[in-house]
Amino acid sequence: MGTSLSPGQEPWVDVLHHLARAHGFQSSYLNLPALRSFLGILARRVGDAEGGRATVSSCHRFIENNDIQALSKGTFRGLKSLTHLSLANNNLQTLPRDLFKPLDILSDLDLRGNTLVCDCKIKWLVEWLERTNTTVPAIFCSSPGQFEGQRIRDLELGDFQCITTDFVMHQVLPFQAVSAEPFTYDSDLYVALAQPSASSCSILKWDYVERKLRDFDRIPAHSAVHCKPIVAQDQLYVVVAQLFGGSYIYRWDTAVDKFIKIQDIDSQKVRKPNDIEAFQIEGDWCSHPPGLASLGFGVTGGDTCSSSAVGSLMDPPGSGQPGTALSTT
Repeated sequence: MGTSLSPGQEPWVDVLHHLARAHGFQSSYLNLPALRSFLGILARRVGDAEGGRATVSSCHRFIENNDIQALSKGTFRGLKSLTHLSLANNNLQTLPRDLFKPLDILSDLDLRGNTLVCDCKIKWLVEWLERTNTTVPAIFCSSPGQFEGQRIRDLELGDFQCITTDFVMHQVLPFQAVSAEPFTYDSDLYVALAQPSASSCSILKWDYVERKLRDFDRIPAHSAVHCKPIVAQDQLYVVVAQLFGGSYIYRWDTAVDKFIKIQDIDSQKVRKPNDIEAFQIEGDWCSHPPGLASLGFGVTGGDTCSSSAVGSLMDPPGSGQPGTALSTT
């Protein structure tokens, strides 16, 4: 047997208000018919709610004739066992993107009797209807004029003149990273990822054919918090900032196609950096880790970023040749 909610049960109104607020439902749910519908979502069985129909079982939700005007994106979160859902004969004009995504085994969906506006906000529904195995009786556009009365399933994606700012998942990388730094080198696109859990800085390269990032090289880094790429005078360097064990500078060696370490950064001068930023002053590269000292990539002997040169990036220490140097201020 199901339970029923009669108009005289005023205590339920307070319960409904509390539940609606707790679940982030929009203010339209604070009118009585919609609140009773909301109780139907949460209870095991609710029937015949003041002229509307809101019945529930573990696999079925029938929320009909309740003049519901809006749903939040998380309305059906956690209802993975739901197989049948009816939102028929309400007053829904749009549906939030990916509303039905949590419903893994939904087999039947009824949206008939709503006044759906076929604009860019509903484009996702057209895409979903194309790929879903859920049975959905025909639903029609109520507006705008050019689509009025047209079956939504028959709409083409090209019918929507939309400029969207939504991001969609393109590629999943099977590891964790604490920072990501995109850069361009020799006309190719790369990204440097700091992965302390994998004890490395991973450099990925964009594959223009496969349209995805692929492994390029890995730099050993046991406690990396940032891997900062710097392209200076057509040379690629990566500054590896580590919490422990000191930090380093690597250079891409085209002769062996790998990164080689060219310089240590004194851990007594830069302790436990949590980030690193690079910039140029009058053409000289500088970097600043938020720690005890700032580091500069300046021309050896110059004073734009530094007061003393402690090593050369472009040329080996002691070569006496002008180059890009790491120094402290």
